[in-house]
Amino acid sequence: MKQSPRQWYRRFDGHVTKAGFERSSYDSCLYHKNASSRNSVFLILYADDMLITGEDLNDIKEVKKMLSVEFDMKDLGQAKKILGIDIKRDKQGRILCLSQEEYLRKVVRKFSMDQAKKVTVPLAGHFKLSAE
Repeated sequence: MKQSPRQWYRRFDGHVTKAGFERSSYDSCLYHKNASSRNSVFLILYADDMLITGEDLNDIKEVKKMLSVEFDMKDLGQAKKILGIDIKRDKQGRILCLSQEEYLRKVVRKFSMDQAKKVTVPLAGHFKLSAE
């Protein structure tokens, strides 16, 4: 049982690398592939959750189809939140916003700091910053 997450990851890694994905050298849970449309598709893995992103929706659908052959999957649609990060999109404006505001509020409440005095800059007034 202790080895089951490792075995699942090895199975997943083998399957996606055979499908042409490359594992990032910076993070072993990030995979990327240049898809048929010549746009990149990214797979981001966290425990048993996965985020698939890319520019072309058809490429993303192909990846989902490829994965569903090997793994039981549930498509939850467009991501609105992952790992406590809220995701907001403006497709027309081509804007993607990531926010941890709700997570920060929760941490502040947890440590009873929600009634603390607010300051504009978390540095003492006598600190002078320079480019040097």
